Amino acid sequence: MIKFGTGEWRAMIADGFTKANVQLLASALADLILAEHGDNPTVCIGHGHRFPGGEASRWAAEALAAKEVMCHIIDRPAPMPLIMFAVRELELPFGLGITASHNPAICSGVRVFTEGGRDAAGTVTDKLEACIRAIGAQPIPVLDFEEGKARGIIDEINPRNDFIASIMVRIDLNGIKNAHLKVALDPMWGVSHTSLRTILLAARCDVHVIRDRRDPFCGDKLPAPGGDTLKALSDTVKDHQCDFGIATDGDGDRLGVVDDQGFFVHPNHLLALLSYYLLEYKGWTGWRPPMARSAMRSPSGSGIFRRRWRRRMPSSGAKPPAGLWCAATFMERTASMPRRCLRRWWRRRANRFPSSGMRSSVGSEPLLRINSEMPDPGLAEAATEAFERRIAEGMRRGPFRPRF
Repeated sequence: MIKFGTGEWRAMIADGFTKANVQLLASALADLILAEHGDNPTVCIGHGHRFPGGEASRWAAEALAAKEVMCHIIDRPAPMPLIMFAVRELELPFGLGITASHNPAICSGVRVFTEGGRDAAGTVTDKLEACIRAIGAQPIPVLDFEEGKARGIIDEINPRNDFIASIMVRIDLNGIKNAHLKVALDPMWGVSHTSLRTILLAARCDVHVIRDRRDPFCGDKLPAPGGDTLKALSDTVKDHQCDFGIATDGDGDRLGVVDDQGFFVHPNHLLALLSYYLLEYKGWTGWRPPMARSAMRSPSGSGIFRRRWRRRMPSSGAKPPAGLWCAATFMERTASMPRRCLRRWWRRRANRFPSSGMRSSVGSEPLLRINSEMPDPGLAEAATEAFERRIAEGMRRGPFRPRF
């Protein structure tokens, strides 16, 4: 049975990830699109370097096209952010990414995107699973890929130039050019090297690229940028005296950084640097949350936000519920949150309490989570009162002291 995690389904190749299951999922998605987006039944499909990405994209397109859903297929391996960009720019209701991300080579999967290029929320994947159950053992109608192209219901596209241009207009190219940077780039056998190298070369950086060939086995290692997987990048930075090194995971949506001494920069420090940039250089302050982080349970990261920006950038450390799909929804909802709720959240933000045997990085995050998920201000107020009573009970048991 196909079961989604946070907006994606993954399984072992030839076990759960099969042609039959990919087309079952695509056929269920077609049913959902026709039921909810009958005025624009269109999907964008992309894939990475992992096996069998290109084939699985065609399998999905054949099942979607059989139900008269228009399919835009990206005609070459693409990072997941490019697929998300295409979904947003083409104003499509859904997109599919065939990817194994940073998982082992024996796995593959399908990632679902919704309007705006966002990861599918749990409510969407629940509906998709219901459509899958409704199909059951019924035969899946398919339309031959070449026939679909001839009929015009399957279309091959390449939005890479527009994607790269959308990034370059948002960065200070002249500032980077004047810095005369030397950069080491490690795509970890994935799909980010073309886009990143193009941007860096356009900024007149000297670029040293490693592990950029296609390898579905990823060198027999997990393509996840971390302190224990970036030794080759660290050595390249030191050997070529680079200013820093950048690594991405297999599908180009996770980032790792190595400094000029070859040391891995912890994500907490990157988050702090980004927040500092948004605060000092972009001027993003006020009650509307300028950024949201997803599921970082680290006392050191919490300490950075609480000590450095507690009063000046109160929403910078806010954390939505776990999962990539939550961040965009969280930021939209909190933008309209009653100021009274935000003030209550902020009064409690410095207090930290263990929950279910675990230390949350910010103890008041459950309160922010409650407020951001309530459908109307009245329910948010009621939930806030209940949560504050719980906090008061915890205070009577004695203060909780963080370890950082």
